[in-house]
Amino acid sequence: MEWNGPDESLRDVLAHLALDKVPWLASISGEDEPSSARPVHVRELIEIHADVAPRWLALTRDIDRRSGWSDRIVDAICDPPESFLLSQIWAHVLTFSAHRRQLARWMLTDAGIDVSELDPDPIIWHRRQSGGFA
Repeated sequence: MEWNGPDESLRDVLAHLALDKVPWLASISGEDEPSSARPVHVRELIEIHADVAPRWLALTRDIDRRSGWSDRIVDAICDPPESFLLSQIWAHVLTFSAHRRQLARWMLTDAGIDVSELDPDPIIWHRRQSGGFA
């Protein structure tokens, strides 16, 4: 996507997967624009993901709990500022996250890494994480 750079390498794709929720979290919570600096090391991406994922999930649960999917925010980080429904933001994030996960699988396969044990189906992932419940 033009505003956040290409997905030309595995590093680009993994960085986008780890970082792309950060500006949305900032916009929704009224924080300042986050730094656009890209982490250099994989461990930095893992640390960012470990910070961002629980915040994203907590926000998702809060919006769902209060049925706020049709709430609108003005994203002042955009230039010029733009208005978005929370449901639009989630659809955007889910779409591009799924796309980038598939890109990462293809790139890993092209690099000779066997990803057959990493089932891309979210239903299978959820069953493994929850023990088949919830």
